[in-house]
Amino acid sequence: MRHEQEFELFKILRSTHITIFGAQMIQLFLKSQGSYDFAQVIAAIQLALLQVPFMFNIYFCKSRMAYWFKAGAWSDVRIVLILEVMVFFTWILTGVLFLAFAYIVKFKSITKSETI
Repeated sequence: MRHEQEFELFKILRSTHITIFGAQMIQLFLKSQGSYDFAQVIAAIQLALLQVPFMFNIYFCKSRMAYWFKAGAWSDVRIVLILEVMVFFTWILTGVLFLAFAYIVKFKSITKSETI
């Protein structure tokens, strides 16, 4: 039963990654056509869509980690789920580091809107 839950979560995360890739392609297309407002809406939706499965993955891995270490039963799916957790926290850390660096160096905004 546990392996079925892990594989279902893996399939959900895979679908999320494919959906986010598609949303990014649509966002780039909209920006190239000059529809910056719609592209920003899609960016907000994709960020929200990305967070829900990742948060559940963090909860899922944290609640079963002790069993995985005791049993020593590592599977490819479990390793991918743990790597997803690491990627999520690395993504947050790199975002914080970039924002700190941008604040120190005083980067200028490169965002565009329809008024520019």
